[in-house]
Amino acid sequence: MPATIEIDVQDRWDAIALMRRLDPYHSYLIQLAPGHWLVHAEAPGYHGEPLPAALAAIEESLDARHVTGAAVRIEGQPQPRAAGVRRA
Repeated sequence: MPATIEIDVQDRWDAIALMRRLDPYHSYLIQLAPGHWLVHAEAPGYHGEPLPAALAAIEESLDARHVTGAAVRIEGQPQPRAAGVRRA
């Protein structure tokens, strides 16, 4: 059964970069309000990529772009962020 992954970000370009990074995970983008974007993905991915790989890709993408204030949820449940990732 697929796991729903949601990532809230504030910057459109961060959201687009994250969506592209999560392309194997059926990703798409929703603008909830000006300056509020939701990246939606599902695991397993198209080729069976597992949830831990999706979470690693999220952390790598957010860290590479120096994103602060992003919230990650799996099935609606907040997920702790990795220690090396910047927070708001």
